[in-house]
Amino acid sequence: MTDTGKTVLETEAKPMAFRSQKEMFEKMEESFQICAHCEKQAKSTFKSTESEALWKVKKKKKKRQNEISLSSKSVILETIDLILFVLSLHRCLNVYYCCKECQKEDWSKHKKLCSQLRLAAIDRIVEWLLYRGELPFPTDKWSKPQSEVKGWDDWLAMQGDLTARLDPILNGANMKDLWTNSGRPQPDDEDLRQSLWRVCSEFFSRPLTIAWGMRLFGLNPYSKPLTIHVVGAGQSETLAARLTDYDELNKMFPGHQGIEVVMIGPEVVDGPIVRPPLRAFGPKQRVFISAYKGLYHQFWEELVEKEEAAKPDLVVGFHPGKDIFLISKSSRIYIHTNSF
Repeated sequence: MTDTGKTVLETEAKPMAFRSQKEMFEKMEESFQICAHCEKQAKSTFKSTESEALWKVKKKKKKRQNEISLSSKSVILETIDLILFVLSLHRCLNVYYCCKECQKEDWSKHKKLCSQLRLAAIDRIVEWLLYRGELPFPTDKWSKPQSEVKGWDDWLAMQGDLTARLDPILNGANMKDLWTNSGRPQPDDEDLRQSLWRVCSEFFSRPLTIAWGMRLFGLNPYSKPLTIHVVGAGQSETLAARLTDYDELNKMFPGHQGIEVVMIGPEVVDGPIVRPPLRAFGPKQRVFISAYKGLYHQFWEELVEKEEAAKPDLVVGFHPGKDIFLISKSSRIYIHTNSF
């Protein structure tokens, strides 16, 4: 998406339209501008580039020599009440402080998380490529039976060298526009390559987790059609979701009898997947995705009990931001750390 394109974000009340992706990133960034130590928040901010901040320091050196520090090449945020700054351009780019004192006081805690926060800050930008349709990268047909695929190493071995699939994304216009519009320096290719993998692995972990649950309970999609309920679905699973998001299941179970995936949750985002669930068996050799905005018991009472939706063979719940999921069938419930 270029800076001239119109960007829309869904909220519980109504969609918020921005004139450009740059404006969207600026508004999102404002929500993070809270001192990590004292939790003080600026009322109004103006973000300067490093060169602009250096010019201001030189110009006002006599009057304000000690008021604005550029140690660690910090990005300066001048505000009405205070000065907020990103910890460092070369560190996490993810934490704000209202003063040097707060930064020093918080360092003993922050240093334990700084490297992880830096990766999270990169991923927060890169994941927008999912919503632009450039991710996930295309995958190959499975060369092994799904029963022999135990984790990411097995899955990656079937995919082969990903360079030809990742390089066009790394060097593409969408990647460049993302970092230009976010107002942050673009990381090096290796950092971006690893971020692309983290974002894609989270995306692919959903159909792979469903397949793991099917295997756990002995559900065979070749013998009959299956219905899967994904409970607690929210923005991370449904924002800009496409009808093809779970097609990896087709590659895992070629020639299956039909798999229906129903996303259910109060924070489901409107889109093409928000459509009525199937009442009976769906089309063979296809994954049918639908979504319901509301609580699971409401979905059950309004649709399942009235036979307007099929009863599930499997219920899955993804934990947002964690490699943990919950899978249940009948009265049995499992909590498991995802190996994918």
